[in-house]
Amino acid sequence: MTVARRVALAASTLGWLYGWFLLRGVRNEYAAGDLGPAPPGLLILLILITFVTIGTALAAGIRVPFWSWMAIGAAVLIVAGILLAQYFPLHDYSARHGSFPVGLGEVVTVALRNRTPAGIVVSTGIPMLLLLSGLSGLMLRRVPPRRRPIRPTPIQPPGPGGTGGTAG
Repeated sequence: MTVARRVALAASTLGWLYGWFLLRGVRNEYAAGDLGPAPPGLLILLILITFVTIGTALAAGIRVPFWSWMAIGAAVLIVAGILLAQYFPLHDYSARHGSFPVGLGEVVTVALRNRTPAGIVVSTGIPMLLLLSGLSGLMLRRVPPRRRPIRPTPIQPPGPGGTGGTAG
């Protein structure tokens, strides 16, 4: 259980940094004004990602019982944030230029094409680690803790000073 919590702590800290990176990237992409104003729902989601991942790190660090649910929720939010951070700019560009319909396939393709191999590992690894550590925490909670074997009390040998001898 402690390994799953430590993985959740590390992954949620990295997820917080990555969520902040996504927020800055979306704000910079819309800052030029070519796509119009930034969607407020997307900005709220990306801000929520940073708070949920910070909360998950704190909950896992101080052993709050529902840390595993928070880790699963943070993983889902990060994946949604990544996909929506690609969808909205593509949709806004397509709406302005009328070039192509935007579907999930295009969003995933652009999300993977615009990242370096290390970026792909980070953007898929953080949510995966959070999800797996959260699921591990839920499963390990159902397993009873290991019991240590009970040692028998030592019996003193019979003789002088021992309790096993006869008085006499």
